[in-house]
Amino acid sequence: SVLSKNVDIKTKGAIIDLKWSKSPKKGKISIITEVGNAKLAFPKEKVLLNSKGRNHLFYKGPRSERNIKDVSVRVKLIPHAFEILKIMPIPQEEDDYIKLTPKVGDKFKVDDFGKGPYYRIFPEATLHEWEKDDPILSTTPLEGLDLNRNNPSHWVQEFKQSGSGPFPLSEPETRAIADFFRSHHNICGATTFHTFSGAILRPFSFVDDMSFENHDLEVYEKIGKLGEKITGYPSLNVYKDFRYDRKSEILGGFDDWIFEHLGIYIFTTELWDMIKEAGIEKRDIIKFLMYDRKPEEEIKLLKWNDDNLDGKGFKVWEEFDHPQLGKVEIGGWRFKYTWQNPPLVGSYLMDTCHVNLKFLLAHASLNPMIVFKDHKIEKVGDAHKISISVVNEGFLPTYVSKQAQIRKVIRDSQLVISCEDCNLKTGKSKVSIPHLEGRSNKLRASVFGGISPEDQKWNYNFVVNGSGRSTITAKTARAGTIKLEINV
Repeated sequence: SVLSKNVDIKTKGAIIDLKWSKSPKKGKISIITEVGNAKLAFPKEKVLLNSKGRNHLFYKGPRSERNIKDVSVRVKLIPHAFEILKIMPIPQEEDDYIKLTPKVGDKFKVDDFGKGPYYRIFPEATLHEWEKDDPILSTTPLEGLDLNRNNPSHWVQEFKQSGSGPFPLSEPETRAIADFFRSHHNICGATTFHTFSGAILRPFSFVDDMSFENHDLEVYEKIGKLGEKITGYPSLNVYKDFRYDRKSEILGGFDDWIFEHLGIYIFTTELWDMIKEAGIEKRDIIKFLMYDRKPEEEIKLLKWNDDNLDGKGFKVWEEFDHPQLGKVEIGGWRFKYTWQNPPLVGSYLMDTCHVNLKFLLAHASLNPMIVFKDHKIEKVGDAHKISISVVNEGFLPTYVSKQAQIRKVIRDSQLVISCEDCNLKTGKSKVSIPHLEGRSNKLRASVFGGISPEDQKWNYNFVVNGSGRSTITAKTARAGTIKLEINV
């Protein structure tokens, strides 16, 4: 498991497991390397390289642990190390890195160490302020802000999470969307569309499901199952199933803010799944994208491209004379038109839009909806007694979620009575309507029996003198406004 010769590590990317051929003297152990501005403050030392760790990066000295007994240095993994290496395409020495070119059949297992050639992979570009033999380093991207990290829910600064922006809602786009939601009190649900993966994601991104009220979690799971049935996408909790790094949370997310602060049921739908189209069904979505792909799965993807896109989704590698680097190769997936978005051939785009529109409409059909039912007029002497019932016929309650109640973001509902050529004898012209349940609080059907209360209905009656027209208006924040006209 150990290479047969010493390796002097001089490159930006180093290795995880470092072992010495013999026990060194105290104070002379370890290695110096650079990752960005981070350095290990130890003298440089020649080491034996453990091949099992060759696709990880050595970083930040305080995180390393010295084991005197083993005479070794154990370094914590960087979760995204494979991707970091993957963006690096000048041929390297055999002792350096695993071959990472995406040619069919060339991908090695972590514990293999075949014979080169080895490549670094970069996006097509020219190098800024670079001279021959300089190390090629990545720079800060011009488009570094992530609008889905710029929202008020558990926002953190850039030093903790890249892409967060200078402060919550710092961008005109995020500010405009926030203003829209805050000024439209009738919104019950929302979906934000992303690409890609073919998954229906729900909050929270920063904490597990124990933070949910029981009612809200059961509703989320019910709607998610409905989405699975319609779209074929799995319904996943971001914190449990869709984090890029198990040791860090996604903060400042749009869907977290919408549900946590406003109590609106929101989903993030990752549209399109080329992987599933290629016949790869069972997989951990994040692990597959990051590092857990088998050679036979890579071949399935390329075969799907050949069979369905006439091979146009993947450019075969070919030599190119780069003005700075000399002879290189250019090729690989046309990512935007294969992995990230439905190809513009066949019915892929139409099918994707169709099933997700159906899910949107199904989600919207669960909103609370009030109606007048069973109104009656009775003659009482020279007056008339009017009885009405306001009923919520929707699935969700008029307050939508327990989270909305906790955050006190729902305006009170009102019944308003106006009379034309008549006047109120008893009752008030304005009266508050209590929140009405729907069917969502009756999801639990106990095998031990029980009752389903009529908590979706509210009755009211009043008496008017004279003859004329009475207009009754019921106003709710999220379940609509309805009117009833009665002539007496």
